[in-house]
Amino acid sequence: MARGGFPRVVIIAVYFGRLPAYFQLWLDSCRRNHAFDWLVVTDAETAAYDWPANVRARPMTLMQFRARMSATLGLEIHLRSPYKACDFRPIFWTLLEGEERACDFWGHCDLDVIFGNLARYVTIEMLARYDRIFTLGHLTLYRNADFSNRMGLRPHRALDWREILSDPEHRGFDEHIGVGLIWRDHRARMFKDESIVADIDPAIARFERVAPYRNDREQLFFHDRGRVLRVFWRNGRRDEEEFAYIHFQKRRSMTALPPPGTESYVIAPGGFFACDASDLSPDLARRLNPWRPDLRDSFHRWRSAFRSFRRRKGFVRDLRRAAP
Repeated sequence: MARGGFPRVVIIAVYFGRLPAYFQLWLDSCRRNHAFDWLVVTDAETAAYDWPANVRARPMTLMQFRARMSATLGLEIHLRSPYKACDFRPIFWTLLEGEERACDFWGHCDLDVIFGNLARYVTIEMLARYDRIFTLGHLTLYRNADFSNRMGLRPHRALDWREILSDPEHRGFDEHIGVGLIWRDHRARMFKDESIVADIDPAIARFERVAPYRNDREQLFFHDRGRVLRVFWRNGRRDEEEFAYIHFQKRRSMTALPPPGTESYVIAPGGFFACDASDLSPDLARRLNPWRPDLRDSFHRWRSAFRSFRRRKGFVRDLRRAAP
């Protein structure tokens, strides 16, 4: 049920395999966001974790997920890898059961994120105005209504959802190159400003936000008692900006963990490092998130900025397979 007038929002994470080493930190970041609920659908062992009241686990194997999606869509679904499950995110509302079905909004998210103060950014006013909030797989919310729940299954000149979802390979259907095109063509009510997200570029070793957002040579990403910050030093002066959450995809080395119960920590290559806000410094930034001159990184930054410009202008590739 809604809390204090805030709409009921249920966010679904589907994950098959061993849970990340930092999963408890993910749970703890959900705990502070008591206005939201989460559902974790997984085949992993969950008993060892401290689950907050607003996060529920539902056991499900990959084969059970496949059967459920096949029955929902009337298609024979094949999953070459667990990653393919991401393509089905636009219909994750079918995973809701019982009282969850009555939510005002449902959504999907990744586990390679740490949430900040979501309610500061996803407000009552925003939920009243938009039917889809954000456009990327690591967090997207949909109004729980037939119009938005069925949007991904509408016809589109460049997309055949039956062909995409029956393909065993991952196709990115949940993002702007997939269902996002359908939403755009129907001129639906979407909130698309992702500047409030600290989305970390996976192609660069240090932690930098993806293009076109500004980075500094001396910067640290910091979780401080429920807030996610970028702390940076420019011209000898310390400054900071806050985000709804941080997303650090494709980082297999995030194994360093702070002591249980730690509320303030730096998020950097290699993991999570307990630290008080007063201890943040340019020297710590150079140690935990060092900047080094690299031609490959420089070329990647330029190319990413160009791709970001094309995307903002509406020039995006589609998901059609080239003819053999």
